[in-house]
Amino acid sequence: MEINKSADSTVEFFGIRGIYVPYAIGGIMGVFILFLVLQSFLNPILGFLLSLGILILGLNRLKHLDRSYGDRGLDKVTAGRIQPRGLRQTKVSLFETLVKK
Repeated sequence: MEINKSADSTVEFFGIRGIYVPYAIGGIMGVFILFLVLQSFLNPILGFLLSLGILILGLNRLKHLDRSYGDRGLDKVTAGRIQPRGLRQTKVSLFETLVKK
């Protein structure tokens, strides 16, 4: 029986890993819809260039978040922001007293 060693590997889409892939796909679909709307109101070339610029900026932002927080780090950052301040432990003194006992 063969063991698949890459079963635990992360999903990658144009260099964007893990949790950022659905954001990238949603952004691409959103920019496509924006392109269709802009094409009907503006010059098609201008609509294409604006949509392409927004797409490039959005994908670069996702790559920056991927490099900054890693594969699962964005979840941890957003969970930390949602957590009430009364439940956060920001001082080390409580941990030090628990370790001494």
